[in-house]
Amino acid sequence: MHGSTQEWLNDAWLSSVGEPFGYLPGDAGPMLTPRTTTYSRTGTSFSQAAGRHDSGSLSRSQSSVGDMNVKYPVLRPVMPYVGRIISAGLACDLLDSFLANIDDGIYVPSSPLLVTHIFRRDSLLSPSKPRPCTPALLASMLLISAHTTESPFFGQSPAARMQLYQRLLQLTLDLLEGSSEPVDPSRDRAQGLATRLYRSQPNVIIHPDASSSVPGRLASRSRHSYLDDIVTYMHIALVTTTTQSKPAGSRWWHTAFQLAREFKLNREIRSGPSQGTSEVGAQPSEQQDVVAVSTSDDNASEDDEQSTDGGTSPMSVSEDAVVEPGHSKTGGASLQEREERRRIWWTLYLWDRQLALRFNSPLAIKDAESQDTELPLPDDQWQTLVFDEDPKSQNEQQQPPGSRHSRTGPPTTCTGTGLFDVLLPLMCILGQIIDLHHLSYHPRVERSSSNAVADAYINTITQQLNELEPSIQNMLSRYSAVYSVLDDMTSRRMQKHRQMLHCYARFLQHLLYALVGGQWDKLTLLEHADAFTTTPRFHMALNHSVAGADVLGELRSLDPDIGFKAMFFGIFTYHAATLPYVAVTHYKSKVNASVLAACQTYVHIFEATNCTHYSEYLRKMRKLLLFGIYEATTGIEITRSESHLRTHILKLYRWTGDGTGLGL
Repeated sequence: MHGSTQEWLNDAWLSSVGEPFGYLPGDAGPMLTPRTTTYSRTGTSFSQAAGRHDSGSLSRSQSSVGDMNVKYPVLRPVMPYVGRIISAGLACDLLDSFLANIDDGIYVPSSPLLVTHIFRRDSLLSPSKPRPCTPALLASMLLISAHTTESPFFGQSPAARMQLYQRLLQLTLDLLEGSSEPVDPSRDRAQGLATRLYRSQPNVIIHPDASSSVPGRLASRSRHSYLDDIVTYMHIALVTTTTQSKPAGSRWWHTAFQLAREFKLNREIRSGPSQGTSEVGAQPSEQQDVVAVSTSDDNASEDDEQSTDGGTSPMSVSEDAVVEPGHSKTGGASLQEREERRRIWWTLYLWDRQLALRFNSPLAIKDAESQDTELPLPDDQWQTLVFDEDPKSQNEQQQPPGSRHSRTGPPTTCTGTGLFDVLLPLMCILGQIIDLHHLSYHPRVERSSSNAVADAYINTITQQLNELEPSIQNMLSRYSAVYSVLDDMTSRRMQKHRQMLHCYARFLQHLLYALVGGQWDKLTLLEHADAFTTTPRFHMALNHSVAGADVLGELRSLDPDIGFKAMFFGIFTYHAATLPYVAVTHYKSKVNASVLAACQTYVHIFEATNCTHYSEYLRKMRKLLLFGIYEATTGIEITRSESHLRTHILKLYRWTGDGTGLGL
C-alpha cells in the first residue's frame, strides 16, 4: 500500500483528462488497446505498442516494459494496456487483493466471488520466475478484485468502483478478443458495455495457434494459455452473473464449460515419460486414454525456458495439439499444471450445479464425465507446496505425501474441512436432485414409469444424504488435534472457520433433503396447496427447511453478515425459504410457531446478505415472507396492491418445466 490514501488515489488516476479514468461515470469509454504512446509519471515511463498479447513477445519487443518499476513481474505483460487506467502500484494492490485469504492460515479467497484459489500465490508472485499468464487473464484478475475489494481507494469517490469496473471489463474483453486495431471511441460509447457483453460472442474461441497475421487475432505461445482463457471466461461470467445479466452471464459460463471439455480437463495428462517415449507395458488403447501434451521443436525458443517457473514444464508446446491423444511426441506435464487443470474442472463442476439450480437449467457437466478425474489437493497443501526449481526434474516430481489424488470422481461424503471437501459431495448430490427435477417434467415419460423411476432415484439420493450426515458431523472432531499445536489466537480463528463451514454444510444438507422429490415452484405450490400440504413428503421437506433456518440462526454468531461466499450460497437460502413461505401463506394464523420463526430467520438472513452482496431476487423473496408473516401474525389480509405485487413476484421466478428460474 502507498503511504496515504490520497497519494494512492492521485497516483492511480493517470488520465490526462481532469476526471478520474478520463470519462464520465457510466460511460463505457474507448476500447483500451495499446497504442504507440509513451506515458510518464513520477519518473516511471513505459511504451504502449500494438502487438501480440503474448508475455514472451512483450518482454522481448518492449524493453521499457521489462524495466518498468512494478512490484510483481507477473503483471508486466498487461501493464502496457492496464497502465492507461491505473498505476502499477494500484494494479499490484488489486492483484494482492485477488490472491488474499480470509485469514492467516485459512486458504480461502477473501473475494466473495471466488470459491477457491485455482492458482498458487507463490507461483504468481515469484520475483524471478512467475507463472506465465496471458494479459487477458491478468486483466480479469484485477477486474474481480476491483468488483469486490474494500480498499481505501474506492471510498474516495462514489463512482470510482463503477468506473474502474467498466474499464477493466472492457479491457478484458478487448484482450480476450485479440483485437489489435484501434476502435472508434464514439462507436463504443454509443454501443455501451452491456451491449458488448451480448455481442462479443464468447463461444467463438480464439485458438492459441492463431497467427498474428490473421486480422483481429493475436497469437499466444504460452503452454498455459488454454487454461488462462478458461479462467478468464469464468471471471467474466462471475462479474456478469452477479450483475443479474442472465443471458450474457450464461453465455460466458457455457463457453467456459465447452472449453474445459474441448481441452479435456477431466482427463489426466501424462506425468511420467519424457517426450518421444511411451509408458512401458501400456497397450495402444490404454495410451489413448491419457491426454498427451505434444511438443513442437520448431516452435521452441530460448524465451520459453526463461518464462517457466517451479510448476511449469520447460518445453515449448503446440497449443492446438495439447489435448490430442496418442501423439507420437509427448511430454509430461508438471504437478502444478496438472493440479491447475483439476481445480479448474472441479470449480466449474461446483458452479454448474449452482447455476443449474439458479436458472432451472440442465447440468452442463455430467457426473459420468468426472468419474476418472482426480480430486484436487487440499487448499492448504496446494498453496504451501514447494516445487523443485530444477526444470529437468519437474516432470518426475511425485505427488506430495498425504495427497488424495488416488481418489477419482465426485465424492458423496465429506473428507476434510476445505471448500472442495465440503462442497463437492453436496453439489454431487444436488446434481442428481436436479436431474430428477427435470425428469419429472419430461413430456414424453409415462406417468407410471416416471413415478417408479423417480421413487427409486429418491431412495438412492436419500440413502446418500443419510451416509453424508455422519461425515459432516465429524468435521469438527477430525481436526481437534491440529488446534492443540497452534498458538491460542490462530487456533481460535481456525476453529471458528471450521465451525462456520460445518454450519453451512449442515444447512445445505437440510436443503437437499427438502429439495428431493418435491415441488420447487412457489406459485404451483400455492395454487395446489390443499393437495401438496397434506402429503408426508411436504411435511418432511418443511421440517428440514425449518431445521435449516435453525442452523442459519447458529451461523449468524459465526458469520454475522452471512457474507461468506454470499453469491454462491444466496440461491440456496432462497430455495430453503420456499416451503416455510408456502406454509405461512396457506395456513396463515394457524401456522406452526416454528414455521413462523423460520420465516423470520430467513428474513433476517436476506437482509444481512443483501448488505454484503445485493441480490434483487433475495430482496423480492424477503418481501414475500414479510407479506406472509404480516397476515399470519395480525390476521389482516394484505392490500390489493400488495396482493398484485405478490402475484407479480411469484410469476417472475418459475421452476416449472419451461421456467427459467432467476433468468429474466
